[in-house]
Amino acid sequence: MLFPDPPSAEESAPFEPPVRLDPAALLEGLTDDTPLLDGGLLDSLDALELVSFVSENFGISLAPDDMRVENFASITAISTFIDMHQPR
Repeated sequence: MLFPDPPSAEESAPFEPPVRLDPAALLEGLTDDTPLLDGGLLDSLDALELVSFVSENFGISLAPDDMRVENFASITAISTFIDMHQPR
């Protein structure tokens, strides 16, 4: 059989609503050097939004070489990246 039969109602786990994350709880303990990507605070889509935000709000044209994890790894890294690339 290519596809198994779906589980019966007795075999299915009860529906659980999605967990709602408290933004304040996510930020608790956040420092300038907290790993954002490796620490799981941001996923790949969040990282793309962050790159876009930095580009648009700080007037930075990003080259392919700029798209490195270490440039967006923490608040400190982002701040350093902006300082080094922002038009003067």
